[in-house]
Amino acid sequence: MDTLMDVTYHNDSFEFDPSLYSAAPAQTQSRGEDPELVQPGFYRVRIVSGARKKNRTTGQQIEITDKKTGDKTPMLQIHRIEVLEPEDQTGLSYGVWQDVFTSHSQVRDRKTNEPTGQWIVDGFTILAAIDLNLMSPNSGSEGYNENLRELVRQLEEAKTLRPTLTVRLAYEGFDSVYHQQLVAGGMDDKAARKAAKLTSPAFKNADGTYRVETMGLSGEPVKAKLVIKEYVPSNGRVTLGPLKPRR
Repeated sequence: MDTLMDVTYHNDSFEFDPSLYSAAPAQTQSRGEDPELVQPGFYRVRIVSGARKKNRTTGQQIEITDKKTGDKTPMLQIHRIEVLEPEDQTGLSYGVWQDVFTSHSQVRDRKTNEPTGQWIVDGFTILAAIDLNLMSPNSGSEGYNENLRELVRQLEEAKTLRPTLTVRLAYEGFDSVYHQQLVAGGMDDKAARKAAKLTSPAFKNADGTYRVETMGLSGEPVKAKLVIKEYVPSNGRVTLGPLKPRR
Protein backbone atom coordinates (compact mmCIF):
# COMPACT_ATOMS: atom_id res chain seq x y z
CA MET A 1 0.00 0.00 0.00
CA ASP A 2 1.43 3.40 -0.78
CA THR A 3 0.43 6.96 0.01
CA LEU A 4 -3.31 6.47 -0.60
CA MET A 5 -3.57 4.86 2.82
CA ASP A 6 -2.44 8.11 4.43
CA VAL A 7 -4.44 10.57 2.36
CA THR A 8 -7.58 12.30 3.60
CA TYR A 9 -9.72 13.00 0.55
CA HIS A 10 -12.52 14.86 2.35
CA ASN A 11 -12.98 17.43 5.04
CA ASP A 12 -15.62 17.36 7.76
CA SER A 13 -18.17 19.36 5.78
CA PHE A 14 -20.33 16.33 5.00
CA GLU A 15 -22.05 13.55 6.90
CA PHE A 16 -21.30 9.94 5.99
CA ASP A 17 -24.20 7.67 6.93
CA PRO A 18 -23.22 3.97 7.27
CA SER A 19 -26.90 2.89 7.45
CA LEU A 20 -27.37 3.63 3.73
CA TYR A 21 -25.34 0.55 2.86
CA SER A 22 -27.46 -2.01 4.74
CA ALA A 23 -29.55 -4.42 2.73
CA ALA A 24 -32.93 -3.52 1.56
CA PRO A 25 -34.07 -5.41 -1.47
CA ALA A 26 -31.57 -6.68 -2.34
CA GLN A 27 -16.00 -25.45 -14.69
CA THR A 28 -12.59 -24.72 -15.09
CA GLN A 29 -11.20 -22.95 -18.12
CA SER A 30 -7.93 -22.91 -19.98
CA ARG A 31 -5.71 -19.88 -20.09
CA GLY A 32 -6.32 -17.41 -22.88
CA GLU A 33 -9.69 -16.06 -23.91
CA ASP A 34 -12.57 -15.87 -21.46
CA PRO A 35 -15.19 -18.64 -21.66
CA GLU A 36 -18.63 -18.01 -23.15
CA LEU A 37 -20.46 -15.51 -21.00
CA VAL A 38 -22.83 -16.63 -18.27
CA GLN A 39 -26.41 -15.43 -18.70
CA PRO A 40 -27.39 -12.18 -16.95
CA GLY A 41 -28.42 -12.89 -13.37
CA PHE A 42 -27.21 -13.13 -9.78
CA TYR A 43 -23.95 -14.93 -9.02
CA ARG A 44 -21.66 -15.52 -6.08
CA VAL A 45 -18.22 -14.39 -7.25
CA ARG A 46 -14.69 -13.85 -6.02
CA ILE A 47 -12.72 -10.76 -6.91
CA VAL A 48 -9.53 -12.13 -8.47
CA SER A 49 -7.76 -8.82 -9.00
CA GLY A 50 -8.26 -5.08 -8.82
CA ALA A 51 -6.33 -1.84 -8.30
CA ARG A 52 -6.34 1.93 -8.58
CA LYS A 53 -7.15 2.95 -12.13
CA LYS A 54 -4.31 4.69 -13.94
CA ASN A 55 -4.02 6.67 -17.13
CA ARG A 56 -2.69 4.31 -19.80
CA THR A 57 -0.47 6.98 -21.32
CA THR A 58 0.95 8.75 -18.27
CA GLY A 59 0.61 6.03 -15.64
CA GLN A 60 -0.87 8.60 -13.27
CA GLN A 61 -3.65 7.77 -10.81
CA ILE A 62 -7.04 8.80 -12.24
CA GLU A 63 -9.04 11.04 -9.93
CA ILE A 64 -12.45 12.63 -10.33
CA THR A 65 -14.07 15.57 -8.58
CA ASP A 66 -16.65 14.72 -5.93
CA LYS A 67 -19.90 16.52 -6.79
CA LYS A 68 -20.79 16.89 -3.11
CA THR A 69 -17.52 17.99 -1.57
CA GLY A 70 -15.52 19.30 -4.52
CA ASP A 71 -12.58 17.11 -3.45
CA LYS A 72 -10.54 14.84 -5.73
CA THR A 73 -11.34 11.15 -5.24
CA PRO A 74 -9.47 8.13 -6.66
CA MET A 75 -10.95 5.91 -9.35
CA LEU A 76 -10.54 2.19 -8.64
CA GLN A 77 -11.17 -0.82 -10.85
CA ILE A 78 -12.13 -4.49 -10.53
CA HIS A 79 -10.10 -6.34 -13.15
CA ARG A 80 -11.26 -9.94 -12.98
CA ILE A 81 -13.88 -12.05 -11.18
CA GLU A 82 -14.38 -15.80 -10.78
CA VAL A 83 -17.83 -17.39 -10.49
CA LEU A 84 -18.31 -19.52 -7.35
CA GLU A 85 -22.04 -20.23 -7.45
CA PRO A 86 -24.29 -21.61 -8.87
CA GLU A 87 -22.23 -24.81 -8.84
CA ASP A 88 -22.63 -25.52 -12.56
CA GLN A 89 -20.82 -22.24 -13.28
CA THR A 90 -18.03 -22.65 -10.70
CA GLY A 91 -14.54 -21.77 -11.85
CA LEU A 92 -15.48 -19.59 -14.80
CA SER A 93 -13.33 -16.46 -14.78
CA TYR A 94 -13.98 -13.20 -16.62
CA GLY A 95 -12.19 -9.92 -17.15
CA VAL A 96 -14.70 -7.18 -16.35
CA TRP A 97 -12.46 -4.09 -15.93
CA GLN A 98 -15.24 -2.51 -13.87
CA ASP A 99 -14.74 1.10 -12.81
CA VAL A 100 -15.31 1.74 -9.10
CA PHE A 101 -16.25 5.29 -8.12
CA THR A 102 -15.32 6.57 -4.67
CA SER A 103 -17.08 9.92 -5.07
CA HIS A 104 -20.56 10.74 -3.76
CA SER A 105 -23.68 10.33 -5.88
CA GLN A 106 -27.21 11.31 -4.96
CA VAL A 107 -29.70 8.64 -3.97
CA ARG A 108 -32.75 8.91 -6.23
CA ASP A 109 -36.32 7.80 -5.68
CA ARG A 110 -36.93 4.57 -7.60
CA LYS A 111 -40.32 5.69 -8.88
CA THR A 112 -39.77 9.39 -9.62
CA ASN A 113 -35.98 9.39 -10.14
CA GLU A 114 -35.92 12.58 -8.08
CA PRO A 115 -33.02 13.19 -5.62
CA THR A 116 -33.90 12.15 -2.05
CA GLY A 117 -31.36 14.45 -0.41
CA GLN A 118 -29.19 11.50 0.65
CA TRP A 119 -25.75 10.76 -0.73
CA ILE A 120 -23.97 7.45 -1.18
CA VAL A 121 -20.52 6.35 -2.33
CA ASP A 122 -21.12 3.66 -4.95
CA GLY A 123 -17.77 1.98 -4.35
CA PHE A 124 -18.60 1.35 -0.71
CA THR A 125 -21.48 -0.93 -1.75
CA ILE A 126 -18.71 -3.39 -2.64
CA LEU A 127 -17.57 -3.44 0.99
CA ALA A 128 -21.16 -3.93 2.15
CA ALA A 129 -21.50 -6.84 -0.28
CA ILE A 130 -18.30 -8.52 0.91
CA ASP A 131 -19.21 -8.08 4.57
CA LEU A 132 -21.26 -5.34 6.20
CA ASN A 133 -18.92 -5.60 9.19
CA LEU A 134 -16.15 -4.13 7.02
CA MET A 135 -18.05 -0.84 6.88
CA SER A 136 -16.84 1.86 9.25
CA PRO A 137 -19.32 2.77 12.01
CA ASN A 138 -18.00 6.32 11.93
CA SER A 139 -19.54 9.26 10.08
CA GLY A 140 -18.04 12.22 8.25
CA SER A 141 -14.57 12.21 6.76
CA GLU A 142 -13.33 9.68 9.33
CA GLY A 143 -15.83 7.07 8.16
CA TYR A 144 -15.22 7.89 4.52
CA ASN A 145 -11.45 7.49 4.75
CA GLU A 146 -11.66 4.29 6.77
CA ASN A 147 -13.96 2.78 4.13
CA LEU A 148 -11.73 3.99 1.32
CA ARG A 149 -8.64 2.40 2.86
CA GLU A 150 -10.48 -0.91 3.36
CA LEU A 151 -11.88 -0.90 -0.18
CA VAL A 152 -8.41 -0.29 -1.65
CA ARG A 153 -7.04 -3.10 0.51
CA GLN A 154 -9.72 -5.56 -0.63
CA LEU A 155 -8.98 -4.85 -4.30
CA GLU A 156 -5.20 -4.55 -4.24
CA GLU A 157 -4.76 -7.56 -1.95
CA ALA A 158 -7.50 -9.65 -3.60
CA LYS A 159 -5.10 -12.50 -4.37
CA THR A 160 -4.50 -12.96 -0.64
CA LEU A 161 -7.82 -11.82 0.87
CA ARG A 162 -9.97 -13.61 -1.76
CA PRO A 163 -13.03 -11.36 -1.21
CA THR A 164 -16.34 -12.97 -2.17
CA LEU A 165 -19.68 -11.30 -2.77
CA THR A 166 -23.00 -11.66 -4.57
CA VAL A 167 -23.52 -9.51 -7.66
CA ARG A 168 -25.97 -9.06 -10.51
CA LEU A 169 -24.21 -9.51 -13.84
CA ALA A 170 -25.54 -8.01 -17.06
CA TYR A 171 -24.48 -7.52 -20.67
CA GLU A 172 -23.22 -4.40 -22.38
CA GLY A 173 -21.89 -3.78 -25.85
CA PHE A 174 -20.51 -0.90 -27.88
CA ASP A 175 -21.26 -0.30 -31.55
CA SER A 176 -17.99 1.38 -32.57
CA VAL A 177 -19.07 1.74 -36.20
CA TYR A 178 -22.27 3.57 -35.19
CA HIS A 179 -20.24 5.76 -32.83
CA GLN A 180 -17.92 6.76 -35.67
CA GLN A 181 -20.88 7.49 -37.92
CA LEU A 182 -22.45 9.78 -35.32
CA VAL A 183 -19.21 11.67 -34.67
CA ALA A 184 -18.63 12.05 -38.41
CA GLY A 185 -22.13 13.53 -38.59
CA GLY A 186 -21.24 16.20 -36.04
CA MET A 187 -22.46 14.67 -32.78
CA ASP A 188 -20.47 15.30 -29.61
CA ASP A 189 -18.23 12.33 -28.77
CA LYS A 190 -19.75 11.82 -25.31
CA ALA A 191 -23.30 11.83 -26.68
CA ALA A 192 -22.26 9.54 -29.51
CA ARG A 193 -20.74 7.04 -27.08
CA LYS A 194 -23.93 7.00 -25.05
CA ALA A 195 -26.03 6.42 -28.17
CA ALA A 196 -23.74 3.60 -29.35
CA LYS A 197 -23.92 1.75 -26.03
CA LEU A 198 -26.03 -1.43 -25.91
CA THR A 199 -27.44 -2.95 -22.71
CA SER A 200 -28.85 -6.38 -21.84
CA PRO A 201 -32.24 -5.96 -23.58
CA ALA A 202 -30.44 -5.57 -26.92
CA PHE A 203 -29.09 -9.11 -26.51
CA LYS A 204 -32.37 -10.70 -25.37
CA ASN A 205 -33.98 -13.52 -27.34
CA ALA A 206 -37.72 -14.02 -27.76
CA ASP A 207 -37.68 -16.89 -25.24
CA GLY A 208 -36.14 -14.70 -22.52
CA THR A 209 -32.58 -16.04 -22.82
CA TYR A 210 -29.68 -13.90 -23.97
CA ARG A 211 -27.32 -14.19 -26.93
CA VAL A 212 -23.71 -12.99 -26.72
CA GLU A 213 -23.78 -11.16 -30.04
CA THR A 214 -26.41 -8.92 -31.62
CA MET A 215 -26.85 -6.54 -34.54
CA GLY A 216 -25.97 -2.94 -33.73
CA LEU A 217 -27.66 0.15 -35.14
CA SER A 218 -24.85 0.35 -37.67
CA GLY A 219 -25.90 -3.02 -39.07
CA GLU A 220 -22.68 -4.58 -37.81
CA PRO A 221 -22.50 -7.35 -35.18
CA VAL A 222 -21.72 -6.26 -31.61
CA LYS A 223 -20.37 -8.64 -28.96
CA ALA A 224 -21.56 -8.51 -25.36
CA LYS A 225 -19.28 -8.15 -22.37
CA LEU A 226 -20.07 -8.84 -18.71
CA VAL A 227 -20.62 -5.92 -16.36
CA ILE A 228 -21.52 -5.78 -12.68
CA LYS A 229 -24.83 -3.93 -12.32
CA GLU A 230 -25.53 -4.50 -8.64
CA TYR A 231 -23.69 -5.46 -5.46
CA VAL A 232 -25.95 -7.34 -3.04
CA PRO A 233 -25.35 -6.50 0.66
CA SER A 234 -23.96 -9.43 2.63
CA ASN A 235 -27.21 -9.74 4.60
CA GLY A 236 -29.33 -9.66 1.42
CA ARG A 237 -31.00 -12.69 -0.12
CA VAL A 238 -31.42 -13.37 -3.83
CA THR A 239 -31.91 -16.45 -6.01
CA LEU A 240 -28.62 -17.32 -7.67
CA GLY A 241 -28.46 -18.08 -11.37
CA PRO A 242 -29.73 -16.59 -14.63
CA LEU A 243 -32.68 -14.23 -14.45
CA LYS A 244 -35.92 -16.09 -15.07
CA PRO A 245 -37.73 -15.10 -18.28
CA ARG A 246 -40.77 -12.92 -17.66
CA ARG A 247 -44.04 -14.38 -18.87
